[in-house]
Amino acid sequence: MTRSYGGFAHNIDYEPVDFERFLFTEVDAETMFLHEKEAEVLRQGALVALGCNVVNLLDEAQRHSEVYNFIISALSYPEIAQKTFDKEVLLAMKSALDEEPDVA
Repeated sequence: MTRSYGGFAHNIDYEPVDFERFLFTEVDAETMFLHEKEAEVLRQGALVALGCNVVNLLDEAQRHSEVYNFIISALSYPEIAQKTFDKEVLLAMKSALDEEPDVA
């Protein structure tokens, strides 16, 4: 499930992450096998992975509609209003991607 790439940097190979699947993981009657602590690890990991993706786009002065549209979509989820930290992070990512790339 995890793979070491020898550090953090931009423009590296990484495994794609299904942000929507993991960022909004919840424990309910149908998913009792998934405990709350594990669900929180999945949520936090998805947020970190999304942040890494955004940083890579910013470092390379690129924009991808898939990432931006996911952030917009995530901000519209009703659950995000109760997760103030996640919401602030998503808003910061959106704000950073809203800026024009500096290609100078």
